[in-house]
Amino acid sequence: MLYIVGIFFIYIFINFIAFTPVRHTSSTKYNLSGSFKEFKLKHPNEEQINVLYFKSSIPAKATVLFLHGARQSADAWAAYVPAFTERGLNVVIPDYRGYGKSYGNPSEINWYEDGQLTYSWLKTRMHEDSIIIYGAGLGTAVASYLATLNPARFVILENPIYGLRNWIRSHYPALLLPYELKYDFNVYEYLPNSISPTYILQSNRSRECTPEEAIQLQQLLTDPNNMIPIDQEQNVDIYETTDYTKFLDQLAKVL
Repeated sequence: MLYIVGIFFIYIFINFIAFTPVRHTSSTKYNLSGSFKEFKLKHPNEEQINVLYFKSSIPAKATVLFLHGARQSADAWAAYVPAFTERGLNVVIPDYRGYGKSYGNPSEINWYEDGQLTYSWLKTRMHEDSIIIYGAGLGTAVASYLATLNPARFVILENPIYGLRNWIRSHYPALLLPYELKYDFNVYEYLPNSISPTYILQSNRSRECTPEEAIQLQQLLTDPNNMIPIDQEQNVDIYETTDYTKFLDQLAKVL
């Protein structure tokens, strides 16, 4: 009986467990540091996503497609932007459907389609060798999926999940999970098939996967040395850490 109740609970509430978006009206004005453009991209079914585009104040070396995690919306994740633009990297942050000013409903396939739509838009404006795919949290599943299809310059996975099932087990150990979930978000399935050099930035404070899962993901990298440990103190954002800024400095030098 408990198993049946657990299956029913997961089926009904999986969207609330996986996705915690902040939604905005179309008239909302974002108060963000630095200059940026805001525009819409349209899917073949006429659904649109909202995109924020930040240009570097110095000559750009590449453009980062920033695929944010399950919480909040693109305007909140724009806090990362200065770390990139100061190093000559433009940043494009799409909001998935159901997030920010992007209307519709979030789902795994919608996340993948929204990421690919933005990547496809970028490659009409620049060579793919100038695109860096960056995923954070649940967005690492989108980034690792895109990396199996698109020859970007680099792929960066910040605090990746192993898979949604593992993430739920870690955060909600009392839940009884059905054999199949509505969503997978299995980074471990996509990572071995990446066609671009891939890095993992793994914070010591991450709760997206267990240390054991992080090691398993490292072993799936073409070059296991591309697992970069990030020493992150409490109440310090990852993009403010010494290890993170050092990694970006090294990245900017090879572009």
